[in-house]
Amino acid sequence: MELDWSTVVLEIINFIILIWLLKRFLYRPVLNVVEKRQASVRESLQQAEDTQKQAEALQQQYQDRLKTWEQEKSEARREFEEALNQDRARKLETLQSELAREADKAKAAAENQNRQWRREVTEQALQQGSGFAAALMKPLADQHLEEKLIHLFCETMDQWPPSTLEELRNAVNHRPPNVPIQFEISSAFELSTDIRERLLSILVKALGEQCETSFAVDESLLAGIRIASGGWSLGLNLADELRGFAEAHHE
Repeated sequence: MELDWSTVVLEIINFIILIWLLKRFLYRPVLNVVEKRQASVRESLQQAEDTQKQAEALQQQYQDRLKTWEQEKSEARREFEEALNQDRARKLETLQSELAREADKAKAAAENQNRQWRREVTEQALQQGSGFAAALMKPLADQHLEEKLIHLFCETMDQWPPSTLEELRNAVNHRPPNVPIQFEISSAFELSTDIRERLLSILVKALGEQCETSFAVDESLLAGIRIASGGWSLGLNLADELRGFAEAHHE
């Protein structure tokens, strides 16, 4: 079989033309489509990468915000607990102060009540003791004892210092002008004339002027005398001494 070079050449030319046609009308569009597809894929990949970066940034921002929120929440909780503890401590201190004041008030009230009770008991005991002493001394109180008390009273007045006598004069001088000093002398027993004159002499000497006197019997004195002028009085008798003893211990 002989090789036909013209046919070979034509085949080669046809093949070249076919290659050119394929490249022109088939490969180029396909390559363009492939390139566009690759570009689209690259763009999609870039968008996906950008989206992923944005998502990662948002996630990091969220985590940072969550961390900040946790810190703020912890700080707010700490401040709230601190304020709550301070308020609790303040209220507890106020409550303790109120309880202390109430306790002091209750203690003071109890002490006052106790003092009042002791005072009442003491006063009652002193009154009973004074009454008992008066009842005990009443059988012993006689005219002889009264005379001794009057004698002691007169001796005491004779020994009064000038300052005491001046106080006595000032006490009885509260009276209208030209009105003599009036005394009422009470005794548990009837006084003899000598004792009356001695008492009058003692008063005149102490006051430095004449005075009017009246005498009365008061058995409640038990024994002794009481000299009164208006709202002022002095004397020496068992009843007043017992009463003074009870009042002194009561105070």
